[in-house]
Parts: sequence; structure tokens; C-alpha cells
Amino acid sequence: LHHTGTGEIELRFSDSGTGLPGDFDLGNTQSLGLTLVKNLSEKQLRGTIAIISNYPTEFLIKFKEPIYLKRV
Repeated sequence: LHHTGTGEIELRFSDSGTGLPGDFDLGNTQSLGLTLVKNLSEKQLRGTIAIISNYPTEFLIKFKEPIYLKRV
């Protein structure tokens, strides 16, 4: 997890599993965990998610640093 220098935060993580199939589609997965990761990345953080399907599988999530409004 680090700042990219362009106003974004980048989160990169991977696993040591067997990897994903070549025809894997994150938008059409039956996995609850991956669905949650996708929705949190894109909808809640308003960012992007990319999957690098080499071994090991790597996920790259980028999002803008949140700016919170001051509460009264």
C-alpha cells in the first residue's frame, strides 16, 4: 500500500495459490470474496481493480485518496 505520487493510493497483493484460469472474468465470478473485493474497490472507493494472472495471481487496486467534508 503506497501513494503513487499522482494523487492515488495503490494497493497490490497476491497469493501463493494455483492462479486463476485464463478465461477468468472478474465481472462474472461466482466467488463471494472476489465479488466483495470488486464492489468495494469500484463502488465504495471509486477506484479500479486489475488482475495480473501470472503466477502468483496479483491484484492491483488504485483509488484516489478520500477527501472528507468537515463535520459540524
